[in-house]
Amino acid sequence: MITTLKIKNFQSHKDTVLEFDPGVNVIVGSSDSGKTAIIRALRWLIWNRPSGDSIRSWWGGDTEVTLTIPTSTISRIKGKENLYKLDDIEFRAFGTDVPEEIQKEINFNDLNLQQQLDRPFLLDDSPGEVALHFNKVAQLNVIDSSMSNVKRWIREIEQDNRAKRSQLKELMGELKTYDYLDKMEEDIQAVEYLEREKVSISQQEATLKKIVGELQQIEEDIHSYESILSLEKQVTSLLALFAQRRLLDDKQFKLKKLIEEIKKVDIEYEKAIQFLEVEKPLEHVFTMLKKRGTLQDHYRILKVLIDSIKTTTKNIEITQKKLEKLESQIPAICPFCGQRILEI
Repeated sequence: MITTLKIKNFQSHKDTVLEFDPGVNVIVGSSDSGKTAIIRALRWLIWNRPSGDSIRSWWGGDTEVTLTIPTSTISRIKGKENLYKLDDIEFRAFGTDVPEEIQKEINFNDLNLQQQLDRPFLLDDSPGEVALHFNKVAQLNVIDSSMSNVKRWIREIEQDNRAKRSQLKELMGELKTYDYLDKMEEDIQAVEYLEREKVSISQQEATLKKIVGELQQIEEDIHSYESILSLEKQVTSLLALFAQRRLLDDKQFKLKKLIEEIKKVDIEYEKAIQFLEVEKPLEHVFTMLKKRGTLQDHYRILKVLIDSIKTTTKNIEITQKKLEKLESQIPAICPFCGQRILEI
């Protein structure tokens, strides 16, 4: 439902605002007062038709048509910029089409708007046109269109299939002219095998040449060392004597180390002998020290007892003095009963 329509700088409308009530609304006015321009403004907003600048007012300024519906506000603006607006969202570069978001939001089709001189809806149409309309409403036209597209695709596939079969026959005929390629492929494989063998043999030849050169160098080295080889027996004998001397040196080193250890053992033995000579006096000393420790323990115990006795004696003396002082303060006659107090 349309609630408000604003038209600005569109044909004879400079700045027009139309408020619509729920239900049927009637727009009245004299001829050439702009009633038809209102329908044109709606068509321009909904379908972006007509294109061009013929609908713009001669006094200039941006042409703008704004439609308010319960869910949103849609505007079509043309001036320095050419755009649609859905609330705060702008759509540009749409050409002669209407952005899909605008179409879904408005949800108008050609049955919702009719021109002043259009024929009555369905009443002046032929039965075939009425059937087409209801097929479109029931979306049967989609099925017809789909069947038509399927038939067209089948025809295209059959044509393409016939063309490819014809092309296949031509290619099979051309293929026979290349029968010699199988024999050529075998020959090429044989040549490639021989080429690989040639490369392998060349590598082996290079390796053999390198080995021969090394053998020649070794022979030359042997010839230059023949004078040294003649002294081999003498060198062998010297090496044997050197090994024997090294073995004797090892034995001598081990003997010296053993002698040092024997000397250390002798020193330790002498010390042990001296310790054994003083063992008995030391045992007597240890016994006396043990007795001395016991006596010292008894002495400490006695000293503690003596100190305790002295302290007790001193406490007795102090207590005796306090007792005498208290006795001196006791009256001879009891102040309560008047009798003489016996002396203790």
